Amino acid sequence: MTNQEIKNIIYDLNPKNCLSKFQNPSPRYAFELVVICYGITILISVVTQDLPTVSFHKEVLFHIPINIFNSTILNPILEEILFFGIPISLVNNPIVILSIGFLWPIFHLFAPMNVETFSLSLNAFIVTLPILFIHFKIWKSGLGWISIVVHAGYNVVSNLVNCNDIAICSQFNNNNFDFPEFYIYLGITALSVVVVYYLQRRKEENEYVKKILRKQNQ
Repeated sequence: MTNQEIKNIIYDLNPKNCLSKFQNPSPRYAFELVVICYGITILISVVTQDLPTVSFHKEVLFHIPINIFNSTILNPILEEILFFGIPISLVNNPIVILSIGFLWPIFHLFAPMNVETFSLSLNAFIVTLPILFIHFKIWKSGLGWISIVVHAGYNVVSNLVNCNDIAICSQFNNNNFDFPEFYIYLGITALSVVVVYYLQRRKEENEYVKKILRKQNQ
């Protein structure tokens, strides 16, 4: 590994540079960095797994079962697009982008235990922080699909680890699509994919036009 490659990695892993594109635009380079960040997240998760949690009663408006399909397909796609893909594609203000992105770890702070009980999970909140900034950078570089794939893989590992609880493991392995909100959730996820694809293409075209105009004015 050359000194320049090391400098690129250090630069890209610095949270201060999360809203700039990767120094190396290759998908392989981006994939390696995001895997490193998720590896750090797994280590932090192990260290902080015994942090106390606080449960509270709150009846939910709708309940999305935690199973293989939802955890590895719907949830990662929708979370990635809503908290990272659309804001970065649509907004130019870094404060707004970061504010929307930080809703993601806050969202993980409230972990549903069932349809009526939530837990205030510091562990779930803390483990999302190391990977928060790399998500911005991946989407900024137009490689959001990498973020979705790794996010899905992490969800699989996380849920399999939780299979020490028989009830949780049974629910995870049961792809129950009978709940009323499933088709609404599926439709929203599919629509979000179409929207972010359009926004990303439009942004790339605008950047290309600006690049051509800059060259012409030089």
